[in-house]
Amino acid sequence: MDRYTTVHWQAAKHVVRYLKATSEHGLLFKRRSGTRKDQPLDLVCYSDASFGTDQLTGRSTTGFTCYINGCLVSWSSRLQPTVALSTAEAEYMAISAAAQDVVFLRQLLMDLGEPEAGATKMLTDNQAAIAIGNDHVTKPRTKHIRVRHHFVRELIADGTIVLQHCPGTRMVADALTKALDKQTFEQHLPRLVGTSTAETEQRRQLRGSVEML
Repeated sequence: MDRYTTVHWQAAKHVVRYLKATSEHGLLFKRRSGTRKDQPLDLVCYSDASFGTDQLTGRSTTGFTCYINGCLVSWSSRLQPTVALSTAEAEYMAISAAAQDVVFLRQLLMDLGEPEAGATKMLTDNQAAIAIGNDHVTKPRTKHIRVRHHFVRELIADGTIVLQHCPGTRMVADALTKALDKQTFEQHLPRLVGTSTAETEQRRQLRGSVEML
């Protein structure tokens, strides 16, 4: 603070501009229209990975988002604990991390008296990772993967989760694995945060009242 430079000042202004531009954004939790009280809650998880993003360690980045009735309730963006040898392996490790969160959320819903009906949909944009999870890949290509990641196969076998393909253009978790171009980021932004219309209108009215004074 006592020896800041032009670079620090520019960074500080960047933060202020970001806060001003996103002041009306936040997490929105709302009841899905048409949902009956006796209808089970819908849990969906998006999982993605960016292969070899860390230049020092060679580790990949895991990103996932979990939604209940379309509302974002859980998310993560972090480096993977071990180095993946391929994109498919990195994606599979991301699915493993996301599956742990799914197991927790399913148990939480059960404790709240809202058990999920059927398997939780887990969406990934990598077909090879789905094949590994469904045990459709030859052993020599996957035998080096740590055993702890293969608990995904057990969750699939017992009906806890089901892996489904999601096109890369609709993979919202991609925003948590790497820096995206502005157009792609703005495309995913509504699924990550929302804008409260009521709050926006209130703030506009407040600004108008202050300006009149």
